[in-house]
Amino acid sequence: MSLTKKNPDNFKQLISDALKKLGVLSGERMLVGFSGGPDSTFLLYMLNKLIPDWNFKLFAAYIDHGMRSKTELREEMRFVKSFSAEMGVPLYIERIPEGEIRKVSAVEGISVEEYARNRRYALFKKLALKIKASRIVLGHNYDDQVETIIMRFFQGSNFSGFTGIPEKRDIIIRPVMDFSKFEILGYLDEHNIPFSVDSTNLKTDYLRNKVRHKLMPVISEVFQGYDTGIRVFSEKMKVLKDFSENEIQHNKNIEICDAGYKIDGSWFIGLPGFLRIQVVYYLFDKMMSTDKVFHKRIPYRFLRILLDKEIIQKRKIVIKGYGFKLSWKKHSLFWERDVVYNRKKGYFIVIRKNVVYDIDFLHFSITLSGDIDNIVCDEVLPVNIECLNEPVVLRTWEDGDRIKVWRGTKLIKKIFQELKIPVFKRDMVPLVTDREGIKVILAGPLGYANVYGYDIKNDKSSGDKLNIIIKYMETGNSGR
Repeated sequence: MSLTKKNPDNFKQLISDALKKLGVLSGERMLVGFSGGPDSTFLLYMLNKLIPDWNFKLFAAYIDHGMRSKTELREEMRFVKSFSAEMGVPLYIERIPEGEIRKVSAVEGISVEEYARNRRYALFKKLALKIKASRIVLGHNYDDQVETIIMRFFQGSNFSGFTGIPEKRDIIIRPVMDFSKFEILGYLDEHNIPFSVDSTNLKTDYLRNKVRHKLMPVISEVFQGYDTGIRVFSEKMKVLKDFSENEIQHNKNIEICDAGYKIDGSWFIGLPGFLRIQVVYYLFDKMMSTDKVFHKRIPYRFLRILLDKEIIQKRKIVIKGYGFKLSWKKHSLFWERDVVYNRKKGYFIVIRKNVVYDIDFLHFSITLSGDIDNIVCDEVLPVNIECLNEPVVLRTWEDGDRIKVWRGTKLIKKIFQELKIPVFKRDMVPLVTDREGIKVILAGPLGYANVYGYDIKNDKSSGDKLNIIIKYMETGNSGR
């Protein structure tokens, strides 16, 4: 992370050098996140100029988040279509259903910005897979980086967070991170390159905009040259981050197991306190990275207990919360998912393939798997993979929920009434859902009939199957 004054005539070469540094090869297929704003317009324009030198194939992706006024959205889409056509770059438009971002972020207890960002990245990755792109290229700049580090400071981030936005993560690269917003806007102005302005970026409804428009001007006035100090601070934090990751990654004392990770207890106890916390952060990120929706971060205060090795050794369940638990089994610690029912808030569980989820409060487990050989289970529901638009979620019902039936849909509440499920039990009935809606009402664990959506029940295609596998637990007083 660095910023030096640049000659605009050298911008093309500087971005080419950045691509080399990021490991890009000649001839790659690259998907560019293109919102129409100045940063992504600059990025797409410069990459297009580099095609003769790099021989790569460019594609552009525009995401409609379902949150803008129709008038503004229409104007912006007109621009992105026109500009990408002028560049000769194929444009893909993806849409998030109107209202989804606000609704789901509220359910998950995360900010609108966080959920929108992760939904956007999931769509980029899905599209990259579809068009066989080897890179997703995003237009984050130097100002974004500085703002991020300052935000993370006030949010109490650990040292990993203070390294800022990575220039490269998996197939995502950010080759204009060393360019300031001032330089980008200056180049666009000098070359008469148009761009779109998102009016929401000018408002202070969201945290980043508040930081950008209210806090940054004050910091700039009080601490002239602050960005140099932040750069040095970030570099120091990266040294700590690299050290901790080298200690943890590929360590033979951590093994993958069915429900999560098995950790050698003696090794874990012997680590310095801050590294014990880093182990848990690392395993949390590993398990959450495969989910297709975003979840809350684990706050430091929740993990602070890991600094005390005596408490770790005394407790059978060391920590429990945020959907996970760390517990002892003989001489090993296990980091696993933990599902707890809360009558007031219900539950919302992302179900990943080939992972067993124990729903303890209903005395059953659920697994999604394409293979049922050698699996002991009580019930199997085969579903055509094409019928599920991931992520698959197990959740509580909400007023107004509907499921597909022949010739339309039916209220879940009405089905509960027909099944004679008492009102006090209805909040416990699991619903299997995907992005399109409710697929299965799993009333079986409570002793009632399961109800399948019409699109699931009547799928006769011969494509690959994905099985919803149910196994009931042995209990002394089953509710079934």
